[in-house]
Amino acid sequence: MKATGLTGALILLMLLARPGLAQQDGLLQAEPAAVVAEVNEALIGAMREAEASAFQGRYDRLAPVLMTAFHFPFMARVAAGRHWRDLDPEQKDLLTDAFARMSVTTYAARFDGYTGQSFEVGETIEQPRGRVLVRNRLINGAGEAVAIDYLLRDFDGRWRIVDVFLDGTISEIATKRSEYNSILKRTGFDDLLARISSKTAELAAE
Repeated sequence: MKATGLTGALILLMLLARPGLAQQDGLLQAEPAAVVAEVNEALIGAMREAEASAFQGRYDRLAPVLMTAFHFPFMARVAAGRHWRDLDPEQKDLLTDAFARMSVTTYAARFDGYTGQSFEVGETIEQPRGRVLVRNRLINGAGEAVAIDYLLRDFDGRWRIVDVFLDGTISEIATKRSEYNSILKRTGFDDLLARISSKTAELAAE
């Protein structure tokens, strides 16, 4: 149903009033904690609908949110490390696409059922080089919490996630960088791409 001009104006006013959003240069800019909250909301929605939705349904629900919240091109470049400069433009595009698809697939595969889980967004901590860390916890139905913290960086006035820390200490990008650099050094780009694609397929089939 098409919104009337009045309805559209009311929606805009509601967005402007939402906590965690600030207006800058005429555009709504999500604060770091708000970016994490939107990811959490999408994950809870996917989990709630898991019984009625197959893997592809969860993937399709999560992909738009995660593609916006994360800066997958930057993350792929960091994961490739010094080998990035040796890749040609097509290889860089292929790696970025494979990295993004695997990342979304990981979330869609892991958050596959709802048993009363909730998220709790904590403090935002300033980090070196203008980055910030947003504390975040996944609380299961029994009240047990697991830390899933997010590192964000400002890209032209827009906060994007560039790393995930599981249990508050294990950096996803550091882990991927070690793995990817080892493969690129030993067996090359084609093998790395094949391994990422194989892992993505495995996750989708779980």
